[in-house]
Order: sequence, then structure tokens, then C-alpha cells
Amino acid sequence: MKKRVLGIAAAMMVSIGLAGCSTSNQQSATASTDAETVAVEEAVKIPDPQKKDLPLHIAYVNAEMNTYYSLVLDGMNEELERYGGDEVGTIDVYSPTNASKMVEEQIGFLETLLQDDSLDVLCFSTHNDTEFIPYLKQFAERGVSVYLFNMPAQDVTNDYYVSLVSYDFEDAGRKMGEWAKNNLEGDIKMLYLEGQEGSHNTIRTAGFMEGIEGADNIEIVVSQPANWTRQGGQEVTENALQSNPEINCVYGPYDEMPLGAIVALRDAGKLQDTVVLGYDCTEDGYNSIVAGEMAASVNTDAKQMGTNLIDTIVAHDLEGKEVEHHVMNTLTVIDQSNTDTIPADNYFYTEQPKSKEIDR
Repeated sequence: MKKRVLGIAAAMMVSIGLAGCSTSNQQSATASTDAETVAVEEAVKIPDPQKKDLPLHIAYVNAEMNTYYSLVLDGMNEELERYGGDEVGTIDVYSPTNASKMVEEQIGFLETLLQDDSLDVLCFSTHNDTEFIPYLKQFAERGVSVYLFNMPAQDVTNDYYVSLVSYDFEDAGRKMGEWAKNNLEGDIKMLYLEGQEGSHNTIRTAGFMEGIEGADNIEIVVSQPANWTRQGGQEVTENALQSNPEINCVYGPYDEMPLGAIVALRDAGKLQDTVVLGYDCTEDGYNSIVAGEMAASVNTDAKQMGTNLIDTIVAHDLEGKEVEHHVMNTLTVIDQSNTDTIPADNYFYTEQPKSKEIDR
């Protein structure tokens, strides 16, 4: 598949063959004139399902190009190839270079893309869409189809997108809590590794707490931020073990944090006596389960999200069909009993032959 590297603002931008996105379910926006006037409903014309011209020009704006977003892109590329690859569409990838500048850089990307009259589709993921609503509204008004992806439904406050292609963040946390309640025996003293402050962490945590409700043997003795990182997970675990040597279970709502905890537990000679639980079932998380270090992790299936994104785009923008407003991945907790259910090519891109037809 052809690739080209371009420069956009301070971020990496890669061009990759892909299929499109679109918008049909957006409704209206509220506009205020000044302090003395009341808000008025401003109707926004949203593109209906249609059979757009080929090839589609798509922009993929993610929150950061980490392993998860790379796998989403791999899934998109593979599914696009099944439909015909570059003849169907191309995608330009816009990735913030710095988490602390994510909002600033994403706004820059959107402002640039609004000047591109050739753009057919915007696929967009961010941590909070509030600051981006005026931009998403403009895309909808210009007839650009908007898809959101990898965002919790509870976070989405705008009406200018066709579909949210994601998974249920709260249910993923709930499934891990239920696994802990159903599988952990004896007196459990848990270290909870929190993500960065924000709704992603809050929603996952709420689900987990609901899942362990009624498990009287599970006590969270320490809960501290590890900021989604492996280093954070290691450092928090090292410190927690000093003050709470009774800890015999560690959970974090993203695999990188419990993977860091495993390092600290191994160094302290406590890994064999501690149950480690994760979230997302990343490649390293999966390998850790196979190795018998991590006990379980919920598979949120980044690659499947990319596949679902392309299938939804093709249906709405190329076949002219109505699509679901929320398209959610199936969630499965992976442990030693079902590691063979993960496809062998789940964690890397594999070129695909054309095998699907578009109903034009």
C-alpha cells in the first residue's frame, strides 16, 4: 500500500490508503448572539447517506499515535484493502506530538482541514469534544462526513457526527470487576492504579467498582494515579509495597500500568503471590497473560474498531445506507482459559486481498 509522509503543524502526518466516513444523525446547534438575547436553535444540514465519488479523501485525527491508535489504523487499512484499497479511498493521519499540547494541535489540524475542499470524511478522536464543537459543526455544514472513534459515549456532547465507533468504556471496567469478584478468593488487598484525571479514568473506574460490588473479600487499600504509563505503574507499586506489604492484587484500567507493576512485584519477589489485572489486552498485556504474569485483561479490540469504522463508512458514504449512531466492539475478558481466541495477526498489520464488494 502506498504511503507518503507530510508535515502538518508540529505533528506527524502519514498518508495511507483508506475508505471514508460520514454524517447523518447530527441535529442542531445552539447559538447565542449576546447577553441580552436568548439562545436560538440553528438548523444544520447534515450529509445524508449517499454514494460519494471514489476515491474518498479521509482525514484521521487521533489523540496520539500510540500502540492502540496504530492498531485502529491497521484494522482500517486491512478492511479497506478487502474493499479495494487506494481505489476506494486514501487517509491522511494527523497525530499530536505532545499530550500536553493535544487540544492546541488538534485545533490546528481541524482549522487546516476546513480549508481543504477535497476532504470527504473526518474521523476524529479526542479526550473531550467540548472545545471542538464549533469545528465539527463547520465540517457538517460543508458536507464533510464526521465519525468519532475510541471515545466513551458519555463524553460526546456534539450532534455533528454520523457514528461513534468505539466500545463501552464503563462496561469494560465492569467486566474486569466481575472477573475479580468471580475469580479472586481469600482476603484480597488491592492496589488500584488510576489513570490520568479525567472522564476516561472516571468512567472505567465507575464500571470496575460496580463490577466488584458485593465482593466482601476485596478491599482497595491503596488507590493512586499512575497516569496510564508503565513507568507510573512501576513507581506507584514500588511505593505502595513499602507502606502496604499486604498488597496481593494490582489492577489498572490500561495494561501499561499493571505491566509496570509486574516489574516492581518481580523486583520485590512478590509476583508469584500477587494477582495482576489489566484493561485493553494490548499485545504486551496479552503476552503477559500467556506467560502467566498478568491474570486477565478485557479485550477492547483496537483492530476491530478500525474494521468497524471502515464498514460503517462504506455503508453510509459509498452504499448510501443508514448506519447505527453508536457502533460498539464486543468485549471479552481474556485470561489463561481463552488466550487462543485472539487471532494470530491481532497485533500487527497484514496485507489483505480484495474480498468484499461495495454495493453501488
